[in-house]
Amino acid sequence: MKGKPDSSDSSLEISSKEEIMRYQTLVDSMFDGFIAVDEDGVITYANKRLLQMLERDESELVGRPLSDFLDKENADLVSDHVERRKTGTSSQYELEWEKSDGSILPTIISAAPLTDEDGTHKGSFALVTDITERRKMEEALNQSEENYRTLAENSLQGITVISGDRYIYVNPAFASWLGYTPDEILNMSPEDMWDLVHPEDKEMLLERAEKRNKGIVEEKAYKYRFVGKDGNIVWVRAYSTPIIFSGQESLMVLLIDITSQIRVEEALRTSQRKYSALFHLSNDGIIVHDMKGKIVEINKRAEEMFGYSRDELLSMNVHDLPVDIDSMDTDPFRVLAERGQYTFHIEFKKKNGNIFPAEVSATSIKIDEETIVQAEIRDISKRSVAETRLRQSQDMLRLIMNSIPQYVFWKDKESTYLGCNFNFALIAGVGSPDKIIGKTDFDLAWTKEQSRDLIESDKLVIETNKPLFREEKHIHHADGKQAWWEINRVPLHDDDGNVIGVLGTFQDITERKKADESIKKSEAKYRSLAEQSFQGLTILNKDGFSYVNRTFANLVGYSIDHLMEMDLKEIWHLIHPDDRQILKNRIEAAESGRPTQPRHEYRLIDSKGEIHWVEAYATPIDYFGKASIQTVLVDITDRLSAEKEIRTARDRAGLYLDLMCHDIRNQLQVILNSATLMHSATDAKVKDSFFDILQLSVQRCSRLIDEVKTTEDLIEVPLAKRSLEAALKGVLEAIETRVSNTEFIKSFSKKQATIMADEYLELLLSNIIVNAIEHNPNEDRKIWVSLKQRGNEYFLEIADNGQGIPDSRKEELFDMARRYGGIGLHQSVQIIEKYGGKIDVTDRIEGNASEGAKFILHFPIVENTQ
Repeated sequence: MKGKPDSSDSSLEISSKEEIMRYQTLVDSMFDGFIAVDEDGVITYANKRLLQMLERDESELVGRPLSDFLDKENADLVSDHVERRKTGTSSQYELEWEKSDGSILPTIISAAPLTDEDGTHKGSFALVTDITERRKMEEALNQSEENYRTLAENSLQGITVISGDRYIYVNPAFASWLGYTPDEILNMSPEDMWDLVHPEDKEMLLERAEKRNKGIVEEKAYKYRFVGKDGNIVWVRAYSTPIIFSGQESLMVLLIDITSQIRVEEALRTSQRKYSALFHLSNDGIIVHDMKGKIVEINKRAEEMFGYSRDELLSMNVHDLPVDIDSMDTDPFRVLAERGQYTFHIEFKKKNGNIFPAEVSATSIKIDEETIVQAEIRDISKRSVAETRLRQSQDMLRLIMNSIPQYVFWKDKESTYLGCNFNFALIAGVGSPDKIIGKTDFDLAWTKEQSRDLIESDKLVIETNKPLFREEKHIHHADGKQAWWEINRVPLHDDDGNVIGVLGTFQDITERKKADESIKKSEAKYRSLAEQSFQGLTILNKDGFSYVNRTFANLVGYSIDHLMEMDLKEIWHLIHPDDRQILKNRIEAAESGRPTQPRHEYRLIDSKGEIHWVEAYATPIDYFGKASIQTVLVDITDRLSAEKEIRTARDRAGLYLDLMCHDIRNQLQVILNSATLMHSATDAKVKDSFFDILQLSVQRCSRLIDEVKTTEDLIEVPLAKRSLEAALKGVLEAIETRVSNTEFIKSFSKKQATIMADEYLELLLSNIIVNAIEHNPNEDRKIWVSLKQRGNEYFLEIADNGQGIPDSRKEELFDMARRYGGIGLHQSVQIIEKYGGKIDVTDRIEGNASEGAKFILHFPIVENTQ
C-alpha cells in the first residue's frame, strides 16, 4: 500500500553514517526523551532530551541498569512492563525517575519491544514524556472542593460523572473533543450515550462495570475510544472513581486525550520495524565483534558480501577478512579505544577469493563492562547504489518528521528556511513543506515583531553554538489563532563541526498557559482569603495536617510549622478527651458517605492546657490526591462563657425573685395575720403566743436571706484544683456529729479525686447530704455515699432509704418555676454547673421509687500534678 513500505524493502535502511547522525540529531532535538534498553534492562541509548530531563551525562546512563535511576516501587513497575514486552506487547504507563540532585521527575513511558529476526526479545525502546507540569496542574485542580467546578470547567482534561446509564455532568473539554456542547451530551438517552463509545470498546467497559459492581478492583487506568459527532476517533486514558454526586451514587471518570500519544506509539512501532530492517535488511554488511576481533553477530548482507555462512563467520575473527590488515597506517582498534568510532577504507577477500573495496564505519559500545564494536561495511564498488540508498534514507526521515505531532523546521545561518514538516507548513500558511524553502519568517503568517524575535533567537543559537530549550513565544498562526509556542532549538553542524544552521521543534502550549494563569489567580485568591480569615482553617488527612492558617495556629498556641509536623496521634491530643470519640464518629461517617450535620461544637486544648470551645464546619474534600477533611473553626469560648454567666445571673435573679414571691411572702403573710390577731387579743398569754409566732417568722425570713447570700459571689470566685475526697470526708465528719439515728455507709474507690472547684464545694456536698437526711421520715435513716471514677468523670452517688421521689417529680426537682427542690438544691445546681458538671436524680433501687432516692453528682477529671 502506498505510504506504508514493506518491511523487506531495502529502502528502509539508513545507508550512511552521515544519515544516521542526521537521524540521531532529529531524535536528540525532540521535545520528549527517547531511551533504549537491552533484554537485561541495561540502557543502550538515551537521547539528549532525556539526559537534560534527568540532569545527567550520557556516561552516567548508558551501560547502567535502568533500575539504578528508580526507587524500588518504580523499578518493580518497569519489571512488570518488561515482562509484557517479552510477549511482544507495547504499553504506556507513568514512571518516576530520580534526577541527579535526588529530586523526582514524573514521566509517561510509551514503550515497545525490540526483537531480532527470529522474534526473540532483545530489549525495549520508549518515548519518555515529562509530565511535571501536568502533575502540578492535576494537583492544583484538587486543592479545594470550592474551586473544583471552576477548575473542572477550565480543565484541558475531560471530566464526566455517570449515574446509572446517564451522564449527569460533563465538562466543556470532554464535550468539545466529541464536537458536542455539554447540554447536548447531558440530554442524550442511554442508547445515544453508548453510541459515543467505539463499538469495539463497549464490551470492555461493560465488563469493568460488572466487576466494579461485584467489588472487584480493576487496574485504575484504562484506555478506550470515543466516536465524535463528525465520526472522528478520540483515544482516552481513563481514571474512574466511585463518588457521591448530588446525593447519587455515581462514577467520576477523568479522561486524558491520548490520541496524539497513540499516534506516537504507532510511529514508534513502525520505527522499531525500521530499526530492525536497518540491521537485518540493510544493504550494508554489519558485523559485531569484541575488542579482540571475535565476531559475535552478523546480518544477512554480511553473509552475502563475504560468501560465508552465518556459522562460518561467527567462528572467525575480523582479522581473517581483510586482504592485508597489516598494511594499514592506523590500527582501527587503537582509534576505537580512543575515540569510540572510526571510519576507514579497506579491501576484503571473499570466500571465493574475489576482492572488493569497502568503507567501514565502526562504533564501540560498552555493555556490562565489555566493549563491543559494530562495524558497518559498505561495498563502494558501485557508488550509484549508495546514492539510491541516500535518497531512500531521506524519504524515510521525511516520512517520520511528517508523522510526529511536533512542529519541526530547519534554517541556514541566515535564518532562511531549508525545510519543515507538514504540521509547521500548515500553521505558517504555506500549505506544504516544499513551499517554505527559501522563505524567511517575514514571509510567513506571524507579525513583523514576532518574526524579528524568532530570528534573534536563531542568531543566538548559531553564534553561541549552544542549544536553546523551552523558550516561550506568542505567535500569530495562519488561521488567525493567537498561540503560545514552547520552542527548542539546536545548532546544525557540517562534517567538520562548523555551525551551518539551526534545527527547531516546538509544541503549542496555548491551552496550558490559559490553565496555568487560571490556576494561579484562583490559588492567590483562595490563599489570601484563607490567610486573612478570622476563622481557623485546617485540612486534615490520614497522615496529619495538609494545611493550617495563622488564625488556627494562634488559637491552639503552636506555630504553623509545628502543627504541620504533628502526626495524627499528636493532633488528636488537641481535642478535649470527652469530644474525641464523637468527633471520630463524625469523621468516619463523612468518609463513608453517610449524611452528617456540617456544624458541630467541641473543645480544643491549647499548648498551655487551656480549653477553647469552637464551632466547627467540616467538609470532606480531595486535596492533592488525598481524601481529606476541610474544617472552618470559630472560637466561641467567650460567647459560651458570657452565655453561662448570663444564665447563672438569670437563675440567681430568679432565685431571689422566687424567694420574695414564695418563701418571704408566705412568712410576711404569717406576720401580718399574727399581728392582727395579737392586736385584737385581750388575754396576755394569747398575745405572747402570737408574738412568738411573729419572732419565728422574722427569724425564718432572715435565715432564707442568709442562705441565698452564701453564694452571692459564686461567679467571681476563681476555680482551683481541689481534692473531692478530702472535701467529702470533711463534710461527712461535720454532719455525723450533728445528726442522730442516721447510719452512713461509705465507699471511696478513688483516692484524692482532683477536680476544679472553689470554696463552695463543701456547701454543694452538705446541701445534697442534708437534703437526703431531712426528707427521710424513717426512724433509722441510712445514707449511702460512694465515690468512683468512670471514663473521664468522677461519680459521687448519695442515696437514702427514705420515701423516694416519684418519676413525675424527678424532672421538675430543679425547675425554678416549680420550687420542688428548695433553695439548697437550686444552689447546688448553680455550683456544680460552674465546675462543668451536673446532677442526676434516680431511684436507689432501679424501678422502685418508694425505696429511696439517689443523687448522682458528675465532676470532670483534672490531672493532679502535685
